[in-house]
Amino acid sequence: AAACLAILTSSGYIYYRMNFKTYSTVLISSESDIRMALNKKGEVLYLESNDLSGKKIIKTYDAKGKDKVTAANDILKKELEDGVISSGDTVELYIKTDDSVNYDAYKSEFEKEIPRLNLNVKVHGMEDYKKPENNTEKEQKEEPSKPVPPHEKENEDKLPEKPIKPELDENTAN
Repeated sequence: AAACLAILTSSGYIYYRMNFKTYSTVLISSESDIRMALNKKGEVLYLESNDLSGKKIIKTYDAKGKDKVTAANDILKKELEDGVISSGDTVELYIKTDDSVNYDAYKSEFEKEIPRLNLNVKVHGMEDYKKPENNTEKEQKEEPSKPVPPHEKENEDKLPEKPIKPELDENTAN
């Protein structure tokens, strides 16, 4: 009975590791910046994005259980349809995995399949990813200049007059 329990437990753990644990991550770096979490078989566990257009795509597309290349192609097709990217654009994919064999296989699959969408693809390791600055956030954080009333603008070039000393009368002097 103990041996049976040990076999069941270990096979359950292996099944969990193969199907439900994030084994690698692929970032589709386009205007939407969508990150795919993959299990050991290369199937999508979930999608995430911090970008508004990425969140919109994730809301309307269920990638769970789909192959990484199928999901990437579907996401990029949706971006093309929505005008987020255009035909002929370059899309960069960043892969994070601890297994160099998987990295090479993933890279090869993406480089072979994505150009069929008439997109240029560049595949890199995740360590090469540099998050682009979001200009709209930067602009919002800068404080707008405060308006100067017209009467103050006129006086900007003039030097201030000498301060007037109050005259003391003889009774208050002592």
